[in-house]
Amino acid sequence: MDWQASPLTGVPHRDGALTWIDSVIRDVVPGDDPTILIGQVVAVHHAPDAGEPLLFFNGGFCDLATGQPCRAR
Repeated sequence: MDWQASPLTGVPHRDGALTWIDSVIRDVVPGDDPTILIGQVVAVHHAPDAGEPLLFFNGGFCDLATGQPCRAR
């Protein structure tokens, strides 16, 4: 899988991704399980020409272009 490092934080972003959100950790809250990380978004990138989004909902993957309801597969 090819990736590039974020110019702001160095976090890897997958090449060809439709969208990525870059954030920095602002707080760590101990939870019962798991620990909760609070982040601040510092950059968002969206590539509208990169393809169709993939959605996982109700136990299955959906193709938003078809308009069909999501169903477990």
